[in-house]
Amino acid sequence: MVSQVNRMKVLATGAASFAVVALLQLVALPSLDLPLQVAAFCFAIALPLSAGHAVIAFFCADETLRPMDNWYMMTTAALYALATGGAAFMLFLHFSPWLSWLFLAMALLGTILVATWQIKIDKAVTPPATEPKSAQ
Repeated sequence: MVSQVNRMKVLATGAASFAVVALLQLVALPSLDLPLQVAAFCFAIALPLSAGHAVIAFFCADETLRPMDNWYMMTTAALYALATGGAAFMLFLHFSPWLSWLFLAMALLGTILVATWQIKIDKAVTPPATEPKSAQ
């Protein structure tokens, strides 16, 4: 069975690689219009966030880190998702405005579904609180 930290390693490494490739492709263009400039800026923000995620995931054992309980991991994941989503929105805006709005709607729907699923899993995994026994 694949642990949550191992999944995080794969996702964070893939996200950092994607940001590097996207930045290299954008920098190679002779000129950038405004949507492509914003997309490059968003990928430049997303790269260190995903790389930091990958470094933490590679140096933590399964027992020492539960990513959804760690403030830093949750914050960087949210910021990375916003930066990458903004970059993808601007890339789609460069090609087709209606496609960018469709992407934004689907990304928001996916975010809501994943958050709901994660909350449901956390409730199922978390044991109910027990009251301490009083000393008699």
